[in-house]
Amino acid sequence: MESTLLEQASALTADILKYNPSHRKQGNNAHLAVLSPACRLPDDVVRTIFMATLPSTRNPGISPDEAPLLLVRIWKPWRDIALQTPRLWASIHIVVTSLAIIPRLTEVVMNWLNRSGALPLDICLLPSERLRFRTTNPQSGSISLLLSALIQTSRRWRKVRFFLSKNDAETLLQQLSRDDVPLLKVITIASPPATKSNEHILCRSLSFLAAPSIRRLTLTAAPGNASYRAPAAWGNLTYLKIVHTSEIDPATVSKTDWAKGSIPAKRALEILRQCTALRLCELSLAGEVSLYHFTSFSLPCLEDLTIHDFFGKTDDTTFFKYIELPNLRFYSFEAYHWPAPQAIPVPSTTLSSLQHLQLSPGPSSETILAILARTTRLEELFLRVVPAPHLENADNYDNHFLRALTDVAAPICPTLRSLEIRSGDKLTETEIIDFVSRRISTGVFMRFVTLLNGSQQLDVAAHLHDVLPIGFELIVRYTSPYPHLGMRED
Repeated sequence: MESTLLEQASALTADILKYNPSHRKQGNNAHLAVLSPACRLPDDVVRTIFMATLPSTRNPGISPDEAPLLLVRIWKPWRDIALQTPRLWASIHIVVTSLAIIPRLTEVVMNWLNRSGALPLDICLLPSERLRFRTTNPQSGSISLLLSALIQTSRRWRKVRFFLSKNDAETLLQQLSRDDVPLLKVITIASPPATKSNEHILCRSLSFLAAPSIRRLTLTAAPGNASYRAPAAWGNLTYLKIVHTSEIDPATVSKTDWAKGSIPAKRALEILRQCTALRLCELSLAGEVSLYHFTSFSLPCLEDLTIHDFFGKTDDTTFFKYIELPNLRFYSFEAYHWPAPQAIPVPSTTLSSLQHLQLSPGPSSETILAILARTTRLEELFLRVVPAPHLENADNYDNHFLRALTDVAAPICPTLRSLEIRSGDKLTETEIIDFVSRRISTGVFMRFVTLLNGSQQLDVAAHLHDVLPIGFELIVRYTSPYPHLGMRED
C-alpha cells in the first residue's frame, strides 16, 4: 500500500509540473484527470508533493505558471492547503521589471512572505537587465519602498541576495545592525555599473555584515564601484567572494577603474589572515604586496581558490609567499595582463595537493610544465590557450607542451584524467591524434576538449576509435563551419 501511495505521489508531482490552468478556460475536463488521484491523498502527503514542485535551482518566482502560485489555481482544497503551508512561501525570487510596479510589487511580496509564518527567509531581489544597465535616470533610490518592506523581515533573513544602487544600500541597509539579522547565513550584495549619479556602495557602512551567523559573503561590483573595508566576522566565514560584476569586459576599462573595483592585494592578505575557517574563496585583486611585510599564515580549510588579477602581480614570490594552503584542491587564475613568462601564478607550496588547475591565458610552456611536474595528484587541467615556449624565436612553434606530456621516460601528471584547451589555434588534428593515443597509455586519461581554427580536415574520433577506452570523451570543435564531437562507445 505504501508503494502504491508513493507511486501516486510521484505521478501527481509530474502532473502538477505539466499542468496548464488554461485547460479550464477551454471548456474541457482535462484538469479533472490531474485531480482524481489527489482526492485520496492525506494533506501531509500533498504538502510534501507541493514542496517537490518548487524550482530546484533558484527561489520560486512571482509567476502564475510555477509553484507556489500555480498550486492555488488548480483546485480549492489544494489552494487551502498551499496557503496554509508556510514552507512554500519562505523563499522568493523578485525581479523588478519596471519602476512603476514597485508599489503593487511590494504589496504582493509582503503578502507572500506573511504566509511563511515565522520561518527563516530566502530572498533574491534583482532588477531586470533593462533597469540594471540604464545610464540615465538610474535605479538609485527607486526600489526603496520594496527594500524598506523587506528590511522589516530582517530578523528572519537566512539567505539574501540584493542587487542595489548606492542610495538603496547606504540609506536603507545601513539601518541594520548585526543584532537585526540573527539568522543570516548567506548574503550577496551586488551593485550596477557606476554612473555620475550612481556611485559606489561603501560596504564599510553596512554594519550588519559583521553578524556572527554569516557563513557565506559575496560582494560584487563594477570597476570603479566598490570599497571593500566591510566589517565582517571573518573567522566565521566558510565562503568569501569579492569580485567584479561578470557583465564587465576587462578590455573595456582602464587600469585605474579596475583597481577601484578590486580588492587591494595588501587588504586581501589582511582579510585572509583572519579567515581560518574558509573553504572557498574568489577574489578580484589589484596591486602588489612586495612593498609590505607580512608574516606567513595558514588557511588549513581552504580547498577552492579563484584569483582574477588585472595586473598579473599575483605569484609565488609576492602574494602566495605569505600563505600556506595545505589542503587546496581547486585553483583557478585569470590575468588580463599576464605576468612575466617565468612567473608562477600558483601557490607552489601546495602543488602536491592540487586536483584541478585552471590558468587563463597561461604561462610559457616551460613554466606550466615546471608547475605540472610537481602536481602529483592533478586530475583536471584547463588552459585558455596552448602554452608556447618562452623563446626569442618562438615563430618556430613545435608543440613542446603536448610532446612533453607524452614523454614516457619522464611522465608528467600521472593522475591526469581531463585536459581542456579552450583555444587550440596552434594545434593540428594530427598532433591531437598523436597526443591522445599516447596519453591514454597512463590508464586514467579519459577526456580531451579543444577548439581548432578553421574547418575539419581529419575525423579525429574515427582515427582514434580503435584505441580509445570505452567512455572516453573526445570533443574537437572548429571555428568553421560546424563543430565535431566524438565519443567512444560500445
